[in-house]
Amino acid sequence: MDKEKLKEIKAGRLRDARINAGFKTLPDAVRHFKWNENTYKPHETGSRAFDEITAVSYALAFKVPLERLLALDVLEPKMRDRSPDSDDAIDLAPQPLAIHGEAAGGLWREGVDTPLDDSTNVPANPDYPASIQYARKVVGTSVSRRIPDGEYAVILHYDRSPVQLRPGLLVDVERVRAGLREHTIKVYADGERLMTDSAELDEQVELDMAHTDEDTTVRIVGIVVGKYSPLI
Repeated sequence: MDKEKLKEIKAGRLRDARINAGFKTLPDAVRHFKWNENTYKPHETGSRAFDEITAVSYALAFKVPLERLLALDVLEPKMRDRSPDSDDAIDLAPQPLAIHGEAAGGLWREGVDTPLDDSTNVPANPDYPASIQYARKVVGTSVSRRIPDGEYAVILHYDRSPVQLRPGLLVDVERVRAGLREHTIKVYADGERLMTDSAELDEQVELDMAHTDEDTTVRIVGIVVGKYSPLI
C-alpha cells in the first residue's frame, strides 16, 4: 500500500474516533484536550501524516485501539511486524497514568499523592508495569535540559521501583512541612544532595535534603523514567 493511501485511511479513522468519542466538530476536541489546531487538523484531514508517538496520544484521548489508528490491519505483514527488541517497537496497549499534580522545576511546589482531574493522557513507560508508575507536570526550568517546563515526568514509585537509585537520575522529592506536601524534580547527586540541570544556568545549583526543623521531612518518593510532551 502506498503512503498516500495509508495516510488517507489513518486520517479517516482519526476523524471517526473523534466523532465516536462525542466530539461533533474538530474544534470541540481541540479545545477539550488543549491541542494546537494547526497540529491536529492536518492529521485528521490527511494533509499531513502523524507518527506512532502522536497516535498514542490520540488513542488514549479518544479511547480507541492504537492499532486501529495506525491501520495495522491493512498493512502488509512485513510492514506491521516488529521485533520487541527493535528501537521503534511500541506498546499497542498504552496505559494512561494517574497525574499526581505538579512538581517544581524550581524550588518546591504543592503536590498530592492521589490522582488529580487532569485530562492529559500521559502514557506509561512500556518497560515497567503501569501499576507502579504515575506522572507529575513539571513547572519551572531547573531541569529543562531533561524535562522542559510544562511537560510531564513519568515516574516509578520509589518503594516499588526495580530501578536502583544512583547519581545522575532524576527523582521526585517530597517535602512535608507543617502538613503542607510539596514536590520538586531534581537530579540525584549523592547522599542527601540534589542538583539542577537547567539550560538557563551557567552553573548548576546544589540543594541539600537535610533539614533541622522538627515538623519537616524530606524524602525521595519516585524515580523518573520518562517524559511526555502533550500536543500543544
